[in-house]
Amino acid sequence: MANWPPKKGTAFDLDVVIRDADGDPITDPAGLAAVISMDGGAQAATTNAPAVVSAGSAIVKLALTSTEMTADRISVVISSASAGAKSAFLTLYTDASQIAEIKTQTAAIEADTQDLQTQIGAAGAGLTSLGDARIANLDAAVSSRSSHVAADIWTVATRALTDKAGFTISGAKTTLDDLNDISAAQVNAEVVDALGVDTIPELAQGAPPATPTVRQALMLLYMALRNETLTTASLLSIKNDAGTVITKAALSDDATTMTKGKLAAGP
Repeated sequence: MANWPPKKGTAFDLDVVIRDADGDPITDPAGLAAVISMDGGAQAATTNAPAVVSAGSAIVKLALTSTEMTADRISVVISSASAGAKSAFLTLYTDASQIAEIKTQTAAIEADTQDLQTQIGAAGAGLTSLGDARIANLDAAVSSRSSHVAADIWTVATRALTDKAGFTISGAKTTLDDLNDISAAQVNAEVVDALGVDTIPELAQGAPPATPTVRQALMLLYMALRNETLTTASLLSIKNDAGTVITKAALSDDATTMTKGKLAAGP
């Protein structure tokens, strides 16, 4: 069984017996022929013709070539022209490795495993005797491998980033000096544009926040001065340019003190 199963792509000798209608072996069967089908493909005559192994024998041998063995499933029919002879049919399933090869590979793995167990030793004691100082260095706290503490990092003086070989910046500006190309005049022009050209949209309907942005604070004052406002005995209303109340505050007067409440969302 060491050479079993048939190895894929390797020549293989197939032995069969041709029997008669009663199931008895036929000695020296005549007119032997064989056909083969590989992996369910169309059948064809085999390269070699089957033949008895020796005169007076009932055993017929068919030598399959390595090419005929390059399939996972190989079906063979061997026939005889002898009177009453019944054809023999067999199917072979090949594999890339045989029992003998697997046994050899398993033995090699077992030997390597045993050698590894020997070197490691009990509780890993063998690891420290392999002669590499780096293994011993692993058996220590990380903090013991440096004399620095976190404060040492923060006390290092600031270092200026300068152009160095291998340091590049993507884009049209490729050096640090190129990035510093905005003049005071350009900054002034942008400020003038923001203050004198850019417009500020009106505030939407809602209660003014307690901590507004500069834009919100300026626009609320501007809308209160420019747009229509309504004041009754009990209510102050501030409108937008379209005449919609955006914010309002309750008013009260007890003949001594006039009180204006906080602005809330309109209308």
